[in-house]
Amino acid sequence: MLENWYYYTGLNPSEQKFYSNIVSAIESGRAMAYGTSIKSKESLARVVRAVEYDHPEFFYINFNRLKFASGLVGFEYFIPYLMRGDERQAAVELMNQKVGEALAEIRKADVSTGLKTVAAIHNYLVSHIIYDKKAAEAPEDNLEAFSIAGVFFKRRAVCSGLAKAFQLLCQKCDIDVMSVPGESLWDDYGIGPHAWNIVRVRGICAHVDVTWDLVMSRACLSVRSDYFCLSDKEITIDHRITGRAPTCDVNDHLEYFRNTGNFVQNEDELKTWLDKRLYGKPGVICFKMDPFAPVSMEELGKLTHQAIARKYWLGAELTHCDNPRQKIVFVRIAPRTIL
Repeated sequence: MLENWYYYTGLNPSEQKFYSNIVSAIESGRAMAYGTSIKSKESLARVVRAVEYDHPEFFYINFNRLKFASGLVGFEYFIPYLMRGDERQAAVELMNQKVGEALAEIRKADVSTGLKTVAAIHNYLVSHIIYDKKAAEAPEDNLEAFSIAGVFFKRRAVCSGLAKAFQLLCQKCDIDVMSVPGESLWDDYGIGPHAWNIVRVRGICAHVDVTWDLVMSRACLSVRSDYFCLSDKEITIDHRITGRAPTCDVNDHLEYFRNTGNFVQNEDELKTWLDKRLYGKPGVICFKMDPFAPVSMEELGKLTHQAIARKYWLGAELTHCDNPRQKIVFVRIAPRTIL
């Protein structure tokens, strides 16, 4: 419904009218939309960007191309289609098929609650899509990667394509969701423009970054949820929100590590957690220390290795895939055996 489009609600009445004209023009395949009450190029650009963020299904539009004509009574926005009308119809039909197949796969998991549905969508994308480094380096030659087309047609995308795909899948499952434009603040992923999502579950808003979890999952060959349902305080450790966004004040029942019992607040809690977790000699351990606790990653590694050494008296080969900014330790344990 129109009233639920987040970026639409941030526009003034004149801009909202132009927004509706653009959506109507795209849905009917018209070549242009009229903004008779739009007074500036900046206002036009803001409306076009709002349409892009609210409508991931418009994958056949090049929203980075802003072509318009100005006159005495406003602007004419020329819709930059990426394909002809007959091609668009065929592409939309194929997209609906691919999205339906993805939803069928997602619903094989436990989707009995809103939170579990969001987790199933997150895990599907993390497990099935590859981050497209080539597209990130040459965006003009790889426009599909910046929309849902990259995800569902090529299974390769960059952050904006992944965020739009996550948004679309959540919408199909009746989950309140939005895409978030912002910036990455972590050298490992590149400092610069970035996109992720905010979902609302149980009346509470939370950040979800599928892209960073996807990249980390590929690196350690295990599904990661480092950026699943984070608060504003935690996401802004390594992300910057550059636009308007609802407040995300996550409780213990949403954030992944707290919800699964793998969150510790100090060294004493960590020692107890390690003793319990290592009792069954697992192949992998992963926990999160309160990122604002005065404990270094070096100390966390030391405590973890000491606990492992006590359990594996023959020794073990350890492979780390840590997330130091969020103070998450991931260790794969390969016990040594007697030949």
